Amino acid sequence: MPASYFDDGPERCYWKVNYGIECPGCGLTRGTQHMLHGEWEIALDYNPLSALVAGGLVGAWLWNLWSLYRIMRSWPSLDTPTGRWIRKVWLGE
Repeated sequence: MPASYFDDGPERCYWKVNYGIECPGCGLTRGTQHMLHGEWEIALDYNPLSALVAGGLVGAWLWNLWSLYRIMRSWPSLDTPTGRWIRKVWLGE
């Protein structure tokens, strides 16, 4: 999705709609979206916590890739056409 996908639209925060005050989560989705697109200043203007959320998302993604690599590395029975392709392309064997 483009970075500006969440920028427009109605306010959905209960506190902002009913009481006119921002909660700690206001702007977090928009800020994280902009952070993941590399628009740091815009993201931090929406919510400074978006840097933590974006970092957590990237960390979780990298952890999943590492886990997949470990699983594929330890699989002894990859002697199929697909398995050989995986070992060649993903594992560099």
